[in-house]
Amino acid sequence: MDETRWRRLQALFAEAVDLAEPARAEYIAKACGTDAALADALRSLLQADAATDASKGQDPVPAAVAQAAAQWVAEGRRGLVGERLGPWRITAHLADGGMGAVYLAERADDQYEQVAAVKLLNPALVGDDSRARLAAERQILARLTHPHIARLLDGGTTADGAPYLVMEFVDGEPIDAWCQHQGLGTAARLRLFAQVCRAVDHAHRNLVVHRDLKPSNILVDGSGVPKLLDFGIARLLDAEGVTRSGERLLTPSHAAPEQVTGGPVTTATDVYALGVLLYDLLTGRLPHADTPGNPAALARAIVETEPPRPSDAVSDGSSRRLQAQGERGGRLSPERLARELQGDLDNIVLMALRKEPERRYESAQALAQDIERFLAHRPVQARRDTLMYRGSKFLRRHPVSVPVSAVAIVLAVGGTAAFTWRLADERNRALAAERSAQRTADFTATLLESTQAEEGAARDVTVRDLLDKAAGRIEAELQADPEVAGRLRSALGRAYHSWSAYEQALQMHQSALQLLRSQHTGPHREVARVLSSLSDITHDQGELDASLDWALQAETMWREVGTPAEQADAQVLLGASYNALRRHADAEPVFRRALATLRGLDGGRDSEGLANAIFYLAYNLYSTGQLDEALTLYEETVAMRRRMKAPDVRLGELLRHVALVHYERGAIEAAEAAAREALQRLLAAYGDRGHPLLAGAQRLLAGLLIERGQIDEAARLTAESLATDRRHAGERHRWTAGSLDWHGLALMHQGRLTEARQMTELSLSIRREVLPADHGDLVRSHLMLGRIALADGQPASAERHLREALRVARVGENLHRAPTEDVLIVLGRAVAMQGRREEGRALTAEGAAMRRIGHHRRQVAEALLGLPPFVATASPEATDLATRLRDELVQRLGPEAPSVFELDRSLGAR
Repeated sequence: MDETRWRRLQALFAEAVDLAEPARAEYIAKACGTDAALADALRSLLQADAATDASKGQDPVPAAVAQAAAQWVAEGRRGLVGERLGPWRITAHLADGGMGAVYLAERADDQYEQVAAVKLLNPALVGDDSRARLAAERQILARLTHPHIARLLDGGTTADGAPYLVMEFVDGEPIDAWCQHQGLGTAARLRLFAQVCRAVDHAHRNLVVHRDLKPSNILVDGSGVPKLLDFGIARLLDAEGVTRSGERLLTPSHAAPEQVTGGPVTTATDVYALGVLLYDLLTGRLPHADTPGNPAALARAIVETEPPRPSDAVSDGSSRRLQAQGERGGRLSPERLARELQGDLDNIVLMALRKEPERRYESAQALAQDIERFLAHRPVQARRDTLMYRGSKFLRRHPVSVPVSAVAIVLAVGGTAAFTWRLADERNRALAAERSAQRTADFTATLLESTQAEEGAARDVTVRDLLDKAAGRIEAELQADPEVAGRLRSALGRAYHSWSAYEQALQMHQSALQLLRSQHTGPHREVARVLSSLSDITHDQGELDASLDWALQAETMWREVGTPAEQADAQVLLGASYNALRRHADAEPVFRRALATLRGLDGGRDSEGLANAIFYLAYNLYSTGQLDEALTLYEETVAMRRRMKAPDVRLGELLRHVALVHYERGAIEAAEAAAREALQRLLAAYGDRGHPLLAGAQRLLAGLLIERGQIDEAARLTAESLATDRRHAGERHRWTAGSLDWHGLALMHQGRLTEARQMTELSLSIRREVLPADHGDLVRSHLMLGRIALADGQPASAERHLREALRVARVGENLHRAPTEDVLIVLGRAVAMQGRREEGRALTAEGAAMRRIGHHRRQVAEALLGLPPFVATASPEATDLATRLRDELVQRLGPEAPSVFELDRSLGAR
């Protein structure tokens, strides 16, 4: 393009850039007339401008013109094919980009055979500044000798003054596309990415910042080796380690906040770009993918908006990674990918993407090392924004606004947990509220800051570290202020409780109760709150009588000092305590009174208290077999929680109960759907940290899958549940014992009887060690051992375990929920297999009668009574009944369901 034509193109661009369609199209048609090449160039220039980040109000011409002109000139220079540049012969045009065009070349001086890539710059765009830059680039690239960086081979200037660089030719494809086409899993993607980080770190050590890291600049060859390309926009770092911040050479979707705002570009800028790349490789989408085609919104999001966690970003089906897997016939589901990314990988990516450069990884090497730690199953450096960082800043900004009872320790549930203890109305009543609030804020902020100083930057302080430290400091520093000390102990007790540290939670609350009662001789709101917490804690410890006693005390005091809503909440707590003791008749009227009160407040508007009341009444009705009303209430609560955008943990626990009701009503598919959503939400809430609710959701879904004969998936879930409980509660805990039983059940159905027996015997030994002799959980271990013995053809051994299970169930059936009906049904079969048919029939019939009419397991038990071993020979009527039921269950549950297997076995089909 000659200079006159180039100036005309610039003038046309300046006129057209501010026009909207259709005026722009009309202007192009009129201004360019029959000159189709000029019209195409102008459209290309305008399209380049649209892709350029103009959100800062800068003149869009320079960057857009540079890109489009390079493309224009490249079109005109494709005639270079066949020409020589020094010892290199141009053999093909490859691509246009940056400030020029790229060609394929081969060595033509007969010295040796070699293929290379030639990067040719447009002389019309290369002024003195750019020529000097290119000379620097050649010096830079000459120092970059690394197996994952494309090498500089040569350089020079063409006859018409166009500078060029001769680079190692990489025959590969962009790293994101290569990962998709190869179907790489998460671990393989991470190993590949770590190699890229090492290459970037090598460049940084040679004082080079790439500034435009993106998939198209990282090619992977046929051997799986990544190569970094295009250091053509790199800069030598000055003595202070930063580059000149005037020129904005970047790709908007991969730009760091400091590039968008025109700030200094440092090695941290490349770390951010690596974070964007890692986000893309793991999720199949960009961090701010919700701002497509809107440069201003994208720039604002990069600077102001935290991207979604990678594990959250794969849930809506927009992930290119998941779509590619689906096309390849892969089985990677959004839920599975989210589980892979939750926890450490979320934290690694988000640390690289922090807005503040100084808070990212200190180097590309540090990022690579964290990836390698993750792959080696070792603790990683990355954490979410620390409690000290957020908490101390908030408290120093708002010391008086923090209520006395609110230790503002902000923790997120899945690496952290969020607790806010509110006393807004108490502020107006307490005579020394401002002093106490300031004292509380000062105490908490000092705690956070001193902990950070003591621990240093080497590791993030765990929640338990902070709670233990706070407990010690309350004892040491607040003896003279029992009011503040009592409230802080109560707050810390609630934090310990949330982390299932029950003994510490109980000690904190008992101490708080003593301190607060020393200050308040009559009924007081803070005392009532502690009483309610004590009921919750003792309930979770299994001390159900103590829990009821605390709940009665709390409900009495709230009647004196509480609002109608608080009184209703206390009634719900009391009803839940009755429920735990299976005193359902006592609980139901309490729940209904509370619900009537809450529905009458604010027109029955959605609220936490109302949702809880409905939930607990639904559970009461479920426990007494009133399933239809229970389901209606549960569904009302689910809808309310969704409107309230409840945390995942709330919805997850609620959906577990919905699944149980569906199961008892015989709606297995609906039960499975609810159980799967429950598990997904609890995984999002707790992730790798684990929690009893998460383990419970894993067991629930596993149980439903066993009912349908999907044993392998069930076994995977029971193994995960066991791992969750071991990690969270320890090896010798009642929760771990429960998971051992469930995993034993899955192993039994897989035919792995020896392993199943070992699991269940370990469960029984734990329960005997940590539980009372007549505890209902012992029933489950004996029941499982009986089932395993029966599956192993040992009915006498099975009977011994099942008799003990029945003894304990009947001793403790008013205190604990034991599966008495299952014990009777399995015991009946064990007895009948030993020839005592009438006794066996009576036992099984008793167990079947305890189940809901219409439930498939009741139907199976009743049908089996007419078949061997309960009778010597089955009648035609009994055989016909069992066959019809068997065919119906195949349709409802699938041909591999255990209930179908039982019927087949008794019918002689297996």
